[in-house]
Amino acid sequence: MKKAAIYSFFESHNIGDVLIAEQIKKIFSPYLSCEFFDISSGKPSEQCALKQFSTKNEAKKSSLKSKILNIPFLRDVITSFLFFRSKGYLDIVSAGRDCEVAIFAGGNIIMELNRFPTGSLTLYRTVKKLKKENKKVCFCFCGVGPFASVFGRRIAKKIISSADFISVRDSYSLSCVKRLVPDKSVEIWPDPVLSFTPESVGEGDRNGIGVNVYFGCNEALKTPMKEAYVKCVAQLREKYGEKPVYLFSSELTDINDIYEVSESFSDDSLVRVEKISSREELFDLYSRVEVVLGARMHTVITATVSKIPVASIAWQGKVAAVMKLLEASHFNISAEEFIETPEKAIASVERCFDEKESYVNKTQNMISQIKNNANKKLEDFVSLLED
Repeated sequence: MKKAAIYSFFESHNIGDVLIAEQIKKIFSPYLSCEFFDISSGKPSEQCALKQFSTKNEAKKSSLKSKILNIPFLRDVITSFLFFRSKGYLDIVSAGRDCEVAIFAGGNIIMELNRFPTGSLTLYRTVKKLKKENKKVCFCFCGVGPFASVFGRRIAKKIISSADFISVRDSYSLSCVKRLVPDKSVEIWPDPVLSFTPESVGEGDRNGIGVNVYFGCNEALKTPMKEAYVKCVAQLREKYGEKPVYLFSSELTDINDIYEVSESFSDDSLVRVEKISSREELFDLYSRVEVVLGARMHTVITATVSKIPVASIAWQGKVAAVMKLLEASHFNISAEEFIETPEKAIASVERCFDEKESYVNKTQNMISQIKNNANKKLEDFVSLLED
């Protein structure tokens, strides 16, 4: 077996990232002699850990930090300062010193929301150093794009060009790669969480609507998104009477977005905040809801593998791409559509109720096909590494 250093997000506030990392371990371990490292620090990762906020104030501080970093001038100054004083990429390289191949797997690995591309430059430094040591560098199940600047796109182009192999998780990522490096050979390996089978979702009495609250990362759209969510929840309550509406997210840092929406329904006992702090709590919620209105990509995916029909709000192209993969694009609207006409989200939820059985059957068939194709793709990949 080839000895591989596998880098992923083994510590995260996002349940989706942790599930990806767990699936990555299961997927590669039968085929390669693996050592696993957190992509942010280079630390060995025996287990995947969901990072918690110990207090509500800690969550608020995280939200405030994000808001500060969304101020363009401050963001550029702070991120460039942190980049030039950081030598963290050396820790990532040295972590896999004894391995023959480096695999960066899962999550938004090649993307850049900052105009000064701190993350991309660190990754490029890492890849360049690994290549200098004659290691094969591969990207698997990778999210690619978007990029906030021309500089970021240039660095991403260098990273992709240097890779010995790249597979992306969706058609949006594929289009980003092809715009950057048109002649690069790229495969689509759907997000590994689509192969996850939850154990704790019961088939009991589901009588609620889950609303995944996330305002997105565009600061200019946060207030309009909040207003759209408030209108949407109010209309869901009016339309579906005694069905509770659960406000939640699979990303722990979204809790303040959730609280902002819930403030408008403080007198309505059937609008409930679900403060998710573990995968068990997420899948317990799924055992109580009939339909999910999702914005986070891994909210969409985890609800789908739990056999729940999902209507989606695509704040980024990756969300629309997942719905396309599941052949459910007609249940998806863009964030801009949601802001302009929240009623479109209500219409999608209504279709989920009306077509619940056929929706679930169709998406489960698609997931079965994805699982069936996965082993062949991995076997071909391992053969490629042996060449």
